Amino acid sequence: MRTYGADPVTAEELGDLLYRAARIRSLIVPPSAGDDAGALDPDPRLSDRPYPGGGACYELELYITVGNCTGIPRGIYHYDPLAHRLEPVNAAPQAVDELLRSAGQSAAMTVPPPVLITMTACYRRLSWKYEGIVYATVLKDAGVMLQNLYLVSTAMRLAPCALGAVNIEGTARAFGTDWSIEPSVAQFIVGRAPQTPPRYEWRWEPVNDPQWADHAAAWLRG
Repeated sequence: MRTYGADPVTAEELGDLLYRAARIRSLIVPPSAGDDAGALDPDPRLSDRPYPGGGACYELELYITVGNCTGIPRGIYHYDPLAHRLEPVNAAPQAVDELLRSAGQSAAMTVPPPVLITMTACYRRLSWKYEGIVYATVLKDAGVMLQNLYLVSTAMRLAPCALGAVNIEGTARAFGTDWSIEPSVAQFIVGRAPQTPPRYEWRWEPVNDPQWADHAAAWLRG
């Protein structure tokens, strides 16, 4: 969905979305090694979250670019999934405008989106465990995260839309990260859904909905 209701999404709603889709639920404790008490400490590299991740390493980080959200000033934030909080990263208007404008262009929108979620991947968080399949695993995990954001947003009656392109260099400048170590791999925009569904010039022609058997029988008879 690329159109939005009159009222912006609120800080509470954005918090609910991130909590339900991306928080750290627990840290994994490795098996005890004898009587060594230190072996019972949680391994900070491994965690449990509301979506599956390769090796429980969870290499994805979320950066939230806020353009219009009640209760949160415009700016760029990093989501801390353990403390469940937003950490300010960049409040420069130019950086915010650049990311939102680029995201709007990717989604073929006439106005910038209200909230943009950018996923970056910390490859080293995976490479200690997986070597030759790190990149493939990152792409799978990004797809799973996008699906999770879609499901939660839809359940919350928000307007979600994943993007098909990411400005890697632009996001690295805005986040203050090194794109060769922590590149952006996916983006997702979200706002409040309009009360009435948008109307488009094109229409859908069902092919594999529940009535697909009737269509197939008609085609065979015809």
